[in-house]
Amino acid sequence: MSQFILHPIACIQQAKQNFQFGIQKPVKLRTTPTNFVSIKKDITNRIAQYNGLTSASMKEHSLETDKDILQFQEIGRRDILHSAFGQEFLQKYEADIQHEQTFEKLLLFVTEIIGHQTEKQKIKEAKAELESATRNIEHDERFTRFLDKLRRIAQPISNNEEIRSYLITEAFHKNINRGLRTFLHEHEKNNESIDDIAKYLDRMNKHKTSHVNQLEIDVATKKISELCLQNDKLQSQNHTIEEKLDNLKLEMQQMIAAAIAHSTTELNKIGATKTVEAHNQRPGNKTTSKAGTRQSYNPRWELDRFGAPIQCNKCGWKGHKAANCLGLIRCSLCREQGHAITICPKRKTNSITKNE
Repeated sequence: MSQFILHPIACIQQAKQNFQFGIQKPVKLRTTPTNFVSIKKDITNRIAQYNGLTSASMKEHSLETDKDILQFQEIGRRDILHSAFGQEFLQKYEADIQHEQTFEKLLLFVTEIIGHQTEKQKIKEAKAELESATRNIEHDERFTRFLDKLRRIAQPISNNEEIRSYLITEAFHKNINRGLRTFLHEHEKNNESIDDIAKYLDRMNKHKTSHVNQLEIDVATKKISELCLQNDKLQSQNHTIEEKLDNLKLEMQQMIAAAIAHSTTELNKIGATKTVEAHNQRPGNKTTSKAGTRQSYNPRWELDRFGAPIQCNKCGWKGHKAANCLGLIRCSLCREQGHAITICPKRKTNSITKNE
């Protein structure tokens, strides 16, 4: 029968490959003492199975005391543990990991680095897990199974059965939604124990959720997406139309304002022309030049209603009103700027002196 059992060296190599960790590395820099409890348990289970296979092969070939085979077996155990380390963990503790040459010493080093979970930590983390525990609705988890999970989580919290029962009851009722509460109330089950409630809900298939056909969901989702896309296009078109309307409105306002201004100017010109013509048609009011033609004035001058130049009361010059006077004329008598000689104060003073 020994011919069907691998040689210990081949068995060690094959078993090591079988029990090494793959891509997912459980031991990381952020591994907590709580998580390490289950990780350590997994590692020790792998090592126990590895030892069982390799030791059986060594015994079958009568090599249980062979030093080289024993050393290969120890190297395999250490390699299995080493395969559980993440890259960041390896980089940070590279020198320490290389220093520990046996499985036992290396496991002790990792345990010291990550730390032991204290009793307070166990209680605190168990309370937090119990408070955040939710039933797996997506996979139609039964209420009785969920209740068993709550009891398992609450086990480390306290040795007092009443305290654990109270916390479990609170966590269980927190996962009963309003619809199920109404259902239990209508069937007079809301005051029963959580065990009876869990069994009753499972018996009535209340742990199952109605699942909509995935095809219907896809069709509805596609339709909603199309409607949203159409809505976005319509909004974009409306925005463009509003901008065009605003531009047209502004252009129309500008055109109307320009037309009104032009019409007002033309009307003023026509009115002024008719006034001048009426004034000139009166006997003795015709303004003619020596050649017998109508006298023309500077086109920039302001005229009165009879078509004659307006004389400024401020500077004495013709062609503008006092309100529009810029005071640029210079008097030829006193050489001061701002008035004409016709209203020069010095001229009036000289006239008074001569009269006296």
